[in-house]
Amino acid sequence: MEPRNDEETRFGTALAARASRWQRFGLAPDDTEVLAVLTPLVVMVDVGLPTAAGIVPEPTKLQVAYWTTGGEAALEGYWGNELVMDGFDANDDEVLVVRGLCGEPEQFAVWTADWLERQLARPVVRQEWRRGAAVVFQRWVLADTGDVLAQRGNRGLRRLVGPHRPDATILVRNSGG
Repeated sequence: MEPRNDEETRFGTALAARASRWQRFGLAPDDTEVLAVLTPLVVMVDVGLPTAAGIVPEPTKLQVAYWTTGGEAALEGYWGNELVMDGFDANDDEVLVVRGLCGEPEQFAVWTADWLERQLARPVVRQEWRRGAAVVFQRWVLADTGDVLAQRGNRGLRRLVGPHRPDATILVRNSGG
């Protein structure tokens, strides 16, 4: 990480200290990426959803944006993909939004780590739709809300199979920690 200012350096150092605990969620240090070429600074954690039946899900990343411009700091975080903050919706109850609060960069790192750890602790299931013995479509969803994180497979065949419930639901990520 090449921080652009002291606040980003302090934020990054404090967040890195907490990230060392994320091994309990099956994450390695390489699973976290910091994009310092943008404003805001963006932290992306590759959740690494398990694959099955030769179907690889799209990348699923927890993303947190940290602003330090204008004398105020702010945070926004959500479940996303490779596109930086593309699907963020501040009205979604599941996202991280911290605006208008005073605090040191280390405090913003604590709020970021707390939110990331809560998200990483959520169980994820893979739903499978089959045609005969073949898996034709899969969705990875948060078990507690049913929010879709990723999906892969032949959507045309998924429609042919019908709108019924999945043929199988498999817990692929337990609550960890």
